[in-house]
Amino acid sequence: MRIIVFLWLVAGVCTCAQGQHVVASLELGRKEPRPLWFEYVKADSGLVTLSYMTRNSSRYIGVFKYDGSFHRQWSRQFLENDSRRNIVYLAVVGNRILVFVAEQPKGADESVLFYMAFDLAGNLTEDRVIVATFEAKRQSREVFSFARSINKRQLVVVQRQHNRADKTAQLRYLRFATEGTGFEQGEVDLNYADKQLALKQIEVANQGSIYVLSKKFEDTRDRQATYTLFRINPQSPADNRLLETPLYYPENHITDLTFKLDPQGTVFLGGFYSRRNADKVHGLIYTRLSAEDNVMETARFVPFDKTFLAKYLTRRQLDRDQALTDFYLDHIILRSDGGLLLVAEQYWVSHVAYTDAYGFISYREFHHYDDIAAFSLSPEGELEWTAVIPKQQTGEYQSELSYFPVVAPSGILFFYKARSRNSGSHVFLREITYEGKVLPQEIFLQGFRASDTFYRKACEQVTNTRALVVFSKARPRMFSMLKVALE
Repeated sequence: MRIIVFLWLVAGVCTCAQGQHVVASLELGRKEPRPLWFEYVKADSGLVTLSYMTRNSSRYIGVFKYDGSFHRQWSRQFLENDSRRNIVYLAVVGNRILVFVAEQPKGADESVLFYMAFDLAGNLTEDRVIVATFEAKRQSREVFSFARSINKRQLVVVQRQHNRADKTAQLRYLRFATEGTGFEQGEVDLNYADKQLALKQIEVANQGSIYVLSKKFEDTRDRQATYTLFRINPQSPADNRLLETPLYYPENHITDLTFKLDPQGTVFLGGFYSRRNADKVHGLIYTRLSAEDNVMETARFVPFDKTFLAKYLTRRQLDRDQALTDFYLDHIILRSDGGLLLVAEQYWVSHVAYTDAYGFISYREFHHYDDIAAFSLSPEGELEWTAVIPKQQTGEYQSELSYFPVVAPSGILFFYKARSRNSGSHVFLREITYEGKVLPQEIFLQGFRASDTFYRKACEQVTNTRALVVFSKARPRMFSMLKVALE
């Protein structure tokens, strides 16, 4: 069995090894503008990007459309760039290309959010449609959240606001469908004071329901929180549109919690818990809610395996029932049988003091992204296996640290840039099979240098068998985006 290993692009040609292949590549040289945003197009396996119209000027921004082979089909200038405007989000929903822009008009106390829409042929179908206003002093990311359904056929924009009369939290939502123009909208009161809720995650089911996971503080002076899950049913009458499921986990502190929906709308929650405080981790949480009415069907606390703990704790710490520190939950992956795969990473920060040229003491902050841990839970919440990928990444800037995960037919693939004593700086590939076996580390991109850049945050898995891998080469200067087959 061999997975994606391919050689560096040379003169526009990509060579693959072990039977894997790159099915499309977008290569932009030093004279071509690089994408500011990009989005995969499910309808034709193509690509939409937003970038400056020329490399030498940032005055105008255009939308660019590429076909399934990543050959350019058309481009269109649509926005004059200035300090009062910024692009907030790009989405392709069916045949609609939606670009959301935040703008603060001159002299105004409020900013506006508007969108422009294009079809896949490049025709402007909706021009500057204002959908919301918000306080100019607030950043758009503080006010708006964007989420798409699993099948990518719905986009929801959620605006956080409050009822000025009684200061209760409100959510306003906009729903964009695959066909036609315009959107549906609605509002719900969450029945809590605005300061009592901290929204953590928003997802959309294929059926159209909107799920909001929130931390809930019973007393605004006490920052100990529980969790609650709201389900908004836009098609229901206004007085029956909101369903709340409190997530009570007595006698334990929840340090991380996230959720995922299956295609039928069943809610799976996974996370970490501590028996003492939120700074240390004792084990895993597995929770399943029914699709029909969000009733809690399963809730389990699963201690870590002692063999796993022994990698990071001394014998004395194990005897005293000490917990782990510096592990944070990143992803939950649904298994086809109703189980979960939880993926976490070890992260910590260090500081180094030094004396500058003027004799003052200054500090440098270093980010450490170390081991990746995967935990496989059965449909009943039993821990079946634990796997660890050892690695060490350190830097003052986080852009190239951590990893990019891909769910492949054979297992979970992890891509990360790191330095090896024997081979220098590379983008490495490592796989954890679905049986929990960790395969040997491989070099993913041959010819990679320390001065080259791996854009792991821009990489994305777009289908069950395709992923986009993004990187750039310093000499010669080249930006590349590859569509890689995972069979």
